Amino acid sequence: MGIMLTLDQRYVRKMAALGSFSAIATIGAAWMISPAISIHSINGLPLRLSAYLLAILIGVVPMVAMIARIAMGRFFGPAILGGNCDPVVEIDVRVLNNTHEQFILFGVSALLLIAVLPEGRLAMAPMLAVAFNFFRFVFWLGYHRKPTMRAFGFAATFYSNILLMVLCVFLIYWLD
Repeated sequence: MGIMLTLDQRYVRKMAALGSFSAIATIGAAWMISPAISIHSINGLPLRLSAYLLAILIGVVPMVAMIARIAMGRFFGPAILGGNCDPVVEIDVRVLNNTHEQFILFGVSALLLIAVLPEGRLAMAPMLAVAFNFFRFVFWLGYHRKPTMRAFGFAATFYSNILLMVLCVFLIYWLD
C-alpha cells in the first residue's frame, strides 16, 4: 500500500519532474545553440572572464528587480505605516531569499562552466543566465498565484544549477 498524496503534493511532484526535464532540455539546447553565438572580450578582459561577467550581469537581474519591487511595496504600501506588512511584500521577500540562494548556485555553476567549456561554447553561460531569469520569473509568478505553483520554477532553477555542476565534472574528465 502506497502513501496517499494530496492533490497539492501530486501537483508539486509533477511540477518538480517537469522542472527537471526543463533543466535538461535547457542545458541541451544551450549546448547545441552556443557554437552559433560568439562572445567577444569586454574592454580587453580575457574572453572567459568576459563571458562569465556577462552571465552574472544577466543573472543578477531578478534580484535587482525583486529588491526594487520590495522597496516600492514597503515605501508605498501599508508597511510604511509600521503595521502589519503587506502579504504581497512578504511573498516577494521569500522569493528574493530563494533567488539569493539560487543565484549563488548559478554563480558557482557558471564559473565552473566557463572554466571547462571549449571557447566555441562560452555563449552557454549567458544563455543559461537568460534561462535562470525565466525560471525565477516563473517561480515568482507561481508563488503569487498559489504557493504550490512555485514548484516548477524552483525545480527548473535548482536542477539546472545542479546539472551544470555535474556537466562540469563530466567535461573536466572528458576533455582531459
